Amino acid sequence: MEKRKEIDQIIHRLRKYAVIVDPQSIEIGTNFEGVPASDRESIYAYTVHRDLHWYVGKVHAVVAIHPYPERPPLSTGMMDELGHARDYMKARYMIFPRGGFSPFTTDSYIEKGHLFETADEFFHHLDTVEKRPQFKDELVLQAEFFKGQ
Repeated sequence: MEKRKEIDQIIHRLRKYAVIVDPQSIEIGTNFEGVPASDRESIYAYTVHRDLHWYVGKVHAVVAIHPYPERPPLSTGMMDELGHARDYMKARYMIFPRGGFSPFTTDSYIEKGHLFETADEFFHHLDTVEKRPQFKDELVLQAEFFKGQ
């Protein structure tokens, strides 16, 4: 739960730069009591299709936020999203405290110069290297509305 709060804070901060689609905010419930197995399979297939094709296919960039400093469990969904982002030729970024020790964080999945050990390094990159402008004040106010929701 603490790591999810950290991720949410980064997402909130990122809302000052871009419109955010957060697949984790639309998670599948775990209570399938009374749901036939065939329906569960359809729900999972729909979710995978939605995340990989609708979301990844339509965004400008994918930002993987993985704030686990010790032996982080790399999410298969996150890696699939990064792989699809590469295939769709989308920009790919990753915040990953362990640095580049994994084959999944090489130039294949994450573009050179887009792997950051901290959120502050990532935002510094957006501000100084990419010189990405932040949204105007009225959009920042709208982003503030969603903070903590």
